[in-house]
Amino acid sequence: MPHQPSELAQKLTAYLDCPCEVFAPMQDDDPILEAFAAAKKEGEKQGYFPILMPADEIWIDCLWQQAQQLPGEGTDLERLRRRRQALLSAPQPDGKAYLEEMMTIRRRELAEKGMEWTEFMATVEGGETIEGFSVYWNPETNRTDETVLAKIPVKYPWEIFAWMPMEDTPFFPTILQKMAIARHWYHQYGAVAAAFNVESMEFAVEHPVADRQQAIQLAQEQYAFCPERVEQCTESGTLGELIDSLLHSKTWFFWWQ
Repeated sequence: MPHQPSELAQKLTAYLDCPCEVFAPMQDDDPILEAFAAAKKEGEKQGYFPILMPADEIWIDCLWQQAQQLPGEGTDLERLRRRRQALLSAPQPDGKAYLEEMMTIRRRELAEKGMEWTEFMATVEGGETIEGFSVYWNPETNRTDETVLAKIPVKYPWEIFAWMPMEDTPFFPTILQKMAIARHWYHQYGAVAAAFNVESMEFAVEHPVADRQQAIQLAQEQYAFCPERVEQCTESGTLGELIDSLLHSKTWFFWWQ
């Protein structure tokens, strides 16, 4: 029997304003992953990119509250549509240059904490192999949350970020900077943003980074983008552990406090 979406899921699909499929909570996420893989292939022909999101109340309320703050007249959805189109037509900054600038800042922050860069790089070992997605898993139930698969109608994968035009804070890249970073990672590694929740984001790649030097460079870029990825999400708190993970993983995970 088809799943009847909850009010929360309906609120999320209304915000996304595109074709969506909603999955009931489940113990095994194979049906979600299979549907995502099928949508990815279909999207190449029909002109969209699939993303996954849990029907989480805090996340959904945050999205709609930000929509209410967008300038202009009309309904929240009408203003969202105008904002999305404005972002899609705006010139993008240089994503690689932005990451290099942020890496300079991260190195200075480490030095201020008294940590040597060689110590922070550490040994390349102990990295977690990440496949599949985690944003929709509920640790309290050991099941997935109700999950929405949205088919975002954009031409390029980095334009996915224009579809969630939340206002930015001083601690995060702007929407256009996120788009530019995603464009850089797509051209360099084929990475595509694929899953989101209120505090996490996951990119998918077809293959792990095969070259060690590339993995070192990418790990530094990911740390520049999201320092919590190393400082809070690794056992050792070092870049070496992230480098090792990138050499074995098809999913890139980011988490912010």
